[in-house]
Amino acid sequence: MVGILLIICTKKELTPRISLVEHDSIKLGFANSFGNKGSVLCKIKIDDTLLCFNNVHIPAGDTNFNQKI
Repeated sequence: MVGILLIICTKKELTPRISLVEHDSIKLGFANSFGNKGSVLCKIKIDDTLLCFNNVHIPAGDTNFNQKI
């Protein structure tokens, strides 16, 4: 994907407590193949807490409403 970046930083002491790291990306650009629109996300577990981080770039305005849901 072009232009969407997700960086998760943590303290060194916290690193051993992180597990279940999963990531994915969704392309919503022209013909669903170009990476000019879309989302990247990452899910991590720290101890007993699940966290999800998401970075999204979607089309502006009222058009393409179904892609935004």
